[in-house]
Amino acid sequence: MRRAIGLACALVPLGAALATSDARADFREAGAFTVNFRGGGQLRRDLGYGETAAAFGFPRIADGGGGDLELYWEPLKRLSFGLSYGGFTSSSDRTTTTLTISSAAWLAHARFAFWRTITQVRGSRFLLQAEGDAGFGVYSIKRTWSDPTLYSDDVVTSTRSAGGRVGLDVSAYWHAVGLIAGYAYAYAPAAVHDALGHGIQAGGHEFTGALSLRF
Repeated sequence: MRRAIGLACALVPLGAALATSDARADFREAGAFTVNFRGGGQLRRDLGYGETAAAFGFPRIADGGGGDLELYWEPLKRLSFGLSYGGFTSSSDRTTTTLTISSAAWLAHARFAFWRTITQVRGSRFLLQAEGDAGFGVYSIKRTWSDPTLYSDDVVTSTRSAGGRVGLDVSAYWHAVGLIAGYAYAYAPAAVHDALGHGIQAGGHEFTGALSLRF
């Protein structure tokens, strides 16, 4: 994610330059490319793992923070295809022990702008839209125990599985630069378990916002 943030910082001036160009005034549709730098929070699908962890002094381990990088191409008006990579991480400390749950996803997407309009406010034109998104790919989840008083190295358990994600984004663009608010639900059976057999999965509810550049 640090690389994604650095790339976003590098592309923002480019987006600002494009925003002053008359060539962006009509908001290109078919053939447009979109780059989204998304961040927010996730409520993982918890099958009792979080409650047990909280009882042993590791609260809110099911709530993660993170984001992803998304690349889309719109070959037909309103219909886009894309790829994304990202994930969410949560961590909790108890005395000398740190429990970390991290998940990641590599997805291929199809999305459709079921509502799109261009409006003008005080001489500036804005593209407003609502898009439905469906993604499918590989999810992974990893649990890390870190306690230097007990272990010389971190104790790591990980697994992966296929999974899917459906979501809704609402966005507003001023020329090439846009802001997005989104919700999605991801289902991925990849899970880690505690000694009692309770699990926590890689998927769950995602509440995110994004900086978007649309060319």
